Amino acid sequence: MPYNSNERLEREARESLVASDLSAKMKQWRDQSPPPDGGGNGASPLRILLALLVLGGAAWLFWPPAPPSP
Repeated sequence: MPYNSNERLEREARESLVASDLSAKMKQWRDQSPPPDGGGNGASPLRILLALLVLGGAAWLFWPPAPPSP
């Protein structure tokens, strides 16, 4: 019986150590990562796509017509 008790205590100690290590890593990750601010200075893919669509639409609208083929 003492062998099983020691195994249980060792397992609980390992689980506690893993949990505290994970908690510390999560806290470190939260402290390092900046909070989301809704865009910031970086260009999101959606903004890039929107800009390309606007430029493409303007080019299509203002492009001179092709000369008629003979």
